[in-house]
Amino acid sequence: VITELGEENFGGVMLSDNTKMGSSRRGFNTTHREKITACSKLKNWIETDKMRVNSAMSIGELKNFVAVGNTFKAKVGERDDLISALLLIVRMVSQITDWMPDIANNFKEELSSVDMPLPFVMIGGSR
Repeated sequence: VITELGEENFGGVMLSDNTKMGSSRRGFNTTHREKITACSKLKNWIETDKMRVNSAMSIGELKNFVAVGNTFKAKVGERDDLISALLLIVRMVSQITDWMPDIANNFKEELSSVDMPLPFVMIGGSR
């Protein structure tokens, strides 16, 4: 759809995985290594109060998101759709802050002025 309508007709900046330099593929393709890295960052951000999860459904999924072998996934019979989306957000924020280091401070400043909790996460919030 983006190719048909033209990227210029969409607001904002389109992010693509920068791991495959020269690739014409758009978007993010999650490999095992990238998933593990995103899981580690997510855990660190939550534990160091850089991210606060406000969604009861996401918290429920986090409680059932466990190490299985050499990866992480939902326990048998549980879901991890929201966590998978959250891991993509972690990867996008990481890419943006690598591209523009000053953006991390902008996230904190912008989100600290929000009175109501965001539906999913707050970056830079305190518990």
